[in-house]
Amino acid sequence: MTIKRYADLFIYLNSIGLVVHLFIGVGGKNSKGLLPSLLSLDHRYIWFPIATYLVFFTLSALTILLMKYIETKRNK
Repeated sequence: MTIKRYADLFIYLNSIGLVVHLFIGVGGKNSKGLLPSLLSLDHRYIWFPIATYLVFFTLSALTILLMKYIETKRNK
């Protein structure tokens, strides 16, 4: 698996995870109940999970852009 394919996979999973966690919530196999959606939490505490999703989304997007740039430089 190349870095670009890994970044593509991660960017899609991360964006789906953000939407699900933001609106629906996330449940675990061994957890007692469902982690609530981020919108239902206190507004002072929701910035960290959202910022984490955005940081990893940005890292994946930058990796994809860097790989495309390297590929175009190599083809010239």
